[in-house]
Amino acid sequence: MELPLASALAGALLLLALAAFLVRRAAGGKSLLLSGKQAKGGLRVDATSGDGANAAAAAAAASSKGGSAASPRPQVTLLFGTQTGTAERFAKQLKTELLAMSSGGSEAPQVDVDVVDCEEFDAAKKLGSQNLVLFLVATYGDGEPTDNAADLYNWLLKSAGEAERAAAAPSEGGEKKRLPLSEVSFGVFGLGNKQYEHFCAVGKRVHRAMTSLGAAPVVRRGDGDDDDDIEGDFDAWKAELLAALAGSPLLGFEEDGAGASSAPVTPSAVAAPAAPASVIPAASSVPQYAVAPSKAKRAAPRLAAPSSAPASAGGAVAGSGPHSPALARVVAARELHSPLSERSCTHVELDIGAGEASSALSYEAGDHIGILPSIPAAVAAEVAKALGLDPKSMVEISIPSSSSDLSRAPCEASPCSVEDAIARFADVLGPVPKAGVAAFAAFAAAASAASDAKDELAKLSELLAPTPAGMALYKKWHAHSRCFLELAREFPRTAKNLPLGALLGGAVAPRLAVRFYSISSSPNHEEDPSSPSPSASSSSSSSPPVPSHRRVSLTAALVRETTATGRSHEGPASSGLRACRVGDEVAFFLRKSAFRLPSDASRPIVMVGPGTGLAPFRGFLQERAALLKKKKSSSSGSSSDSTSPPSFGEAHLFFGCRSKDHDFIYREELEGFERSGALTSLRVAFSREGAEKVYVQHLLAKEAAEVARLIVKEKASVYVCGDARAMARDVHAALRDALGGGAVGDAALKEMAESGRLQKDVW
Repeated sequence: MELPLASALAGALLLLALAAFLVRRAAGGKSLLLSGKQAKGGLRVDATSGDGANAAAAAAAASSKGGSAASPRPQVTLLFGTQTGTAERFAKQLKTELLAMSSGGSEAPQVDVDVVDCEEFDAAKKLGSQNLVLFLVATYGDGEPTDNAADLYNWLLKSAGEAERAAAAPSEGGEKKRLPLSEVSFGVFGLGNKQYEHFCAVGKRVHRAMTSLGAAPVVRRGDGDDDDDIEGDFDAWKAELLAALAGSPLLGFEEDGAGASSAPVTPSAVAAPAAPASVIPAASSVPQYAVAPSKAKRAAPRLAAPSSAPASAGGAVAGSGPHSPALARVVAARELHSPLSERSCTHVELDIGAGEASSALSYEAGDHIGILPSIPAAVAAEVAKALGLDPKSMVEISIPSSSSDLSRAPCEASPCSVEDAIARFADVLGPVPKAGVAAFAAFAAAASAASDAKDELAKLSELLAPTPAGMALYKKWHAHSRCFLELAREFPRTAKNLPLGALLGGAVAPRLAVRFYSISSSPNHEEDPSSPSPSASSSSSSSPPVPSHRRVSLTAALVRETTATGRSHEGPASSGLRACRVGDEVAFFLRKSAFRLPSDASRPIVMVGPGTGLAPFRGFLQERAALLKKKKSSSSGSSSDSTSPPSFGEAHLFFGCRSKDHDFIYREELEGFERSGALTSLRVAFSREGAEKVYVQHLLAKEAAEVARLIVKEKASVYVCGDARAMARDVHAALRDALGGGAVGDAALKEMAESGRLQKDVW
């Protein structure tokens, strides 16, 4: 089996890093680094590295940035921007290796390494004083930063733009202007997916911005592809980073009086150290919570209800953000697909309790809702038993003083049952990363001396061997899909030796991530008792009416698949929502979005959203229906005529599904909006009803002249929602062709995006 290039090179690069370190040790403490540019402010690489060129890792920092006995310890800051937790996991993994490298085999590292959420880092005050800052940032949706990285990202781009304009302006006396980050060294690893149009766009822009601000890259920018082997991509980049930093003052190594040598370290310069037999860490190094039995008979309250949760000292209202979730009550739940469909899509309505007691908790059409999912109780119970624990036993969870990087969320949820802790905080059904398998294997190694886990340790060691054969075996075995539940079933002795605190710590199994949905309602829409139900089936339940401003709807397609390992998998969030009944409680928070109707209601809109991409447009149409009703009631001499007032802009919807009899969701509502005038035209692409598959982009191409008229002459705003991998790209191409094609069409779409007339909510 052919190995990915990143995985094949990572081992060799890591050996090079170790070789450089051994040379430094053999030279009596002198710093021997890879050759490159020597400059004040830290390690530098060739300027071309920011755009992905093969940059050479570089030479020594000035003594002012070094780690001499009289100087403060150097500081390395790892900033992560994540939506699913992968970037955070990579940051913590990198911290461990940087500290180990800095210590040089001694107990005390020579550098302070902090892992910081981008959201909690004040770049304006702190970035300029950093020794070395490493960004691990994911790209989300249509080339956008993750929620927690948005403020830092926007500040960087704005500051870089100002620096570039200042550099282009004439300077007084011909002196070169000093850039604000000229004393800072940095590196960037971007996380993305090549199936998306804007692959690793955030990482690329962050790297470019840091360079524009004068910071010095210590390693080429890394791009991780989640569609292929993002773990291998990260390992390769990390190995190059460690090679560049070997013996560097940025990690606390001292230089001799003449400064660091610029002599290059090559594989032939020293005898390469023998490859380790495995990459299994010590069990003591795996982050874990302290877990103790609890005498409590009841679990702690899961979350506060929003109406009973006033603003905290920090100003956060329960339900207003990821750090302050709340519980909402299910007031309606319906299956949207007909019984003829083999798939499932659920309409759920939540009472977020945002009454007068908590008016700060509100939303607008186009916003998002974050759902905190849970693993099914039966699965969590099986995992608990695999760990040798009683699923119903109550426990207290706390953070040891030595593990400051752990989240406080599990602690705030305790006391709780073992089963509940697993269900809420450990993604035991998601793919386990290779580092997680290695952390799991650490407990096989710890148990093997005193138990019969030696055979399991031998197999895990074979899978994790850093050799071409080991990597090939691992790739075939893991298949990008093996989860912790499967791991526990295959290695039961090791699982029984795994502490619950280690499972919850995020190093073995990923943390259970929030799932986001576009809100499919408007707070201004009042239900018409005579209007048809949005359901396509009779499977529904509902409760007494709830005021519209407290009612949030979401539309969730069930994620159901057979993994490469043969396991039948359902998404925790979508399956949990499908199982909802009236009266159930769902943990959530609201997230603001820029996906908004034009402030001028007379401006036409074009909406493109197949499948559940229809969700925000249902909210838009409810908003327009409410506005239309208000306009009609306030118009003098109004009549029963349902046509739109002259000041009310056209609205055109391009929707797509497989069949009108299977999955034409919200059909009656959409047709009702069309009759009322809230929707001017409804065009539906059915992909399974004819000899050829018809998608929304085909309808756009068919209506190209009308689309062009709306955009060019009527200045319509265009909205696209749904799949970013294929649909959004094909729709973009259809719009480009409608506007003249080629460079002309691209320029028109760019201008629309910059002015806010082209908006995308894609995933």
